[in-house]
Amino acid sequence: MALAVQDKLRAWAEKELLPLRIQQAERTAILLGDAVYSLAWEPSKGRVLLRT
Repeated sequence: MALAVQDKLRAWAEKELLPLRIQQAERTAILLGDAVYSLAWEPSKGRVLLRT
């Protein structure tokens, strides 16, 4: 069961371009001193979206 959850999380991270979003947040933190990650449900895509 844990393996199935891990696979789903990895697939989600790929769809959301997680490494790029983390990098974007780090750059924002360097420039502004802070960064925020926002998770929101997107009904049209049927998944959670990550915003920085």
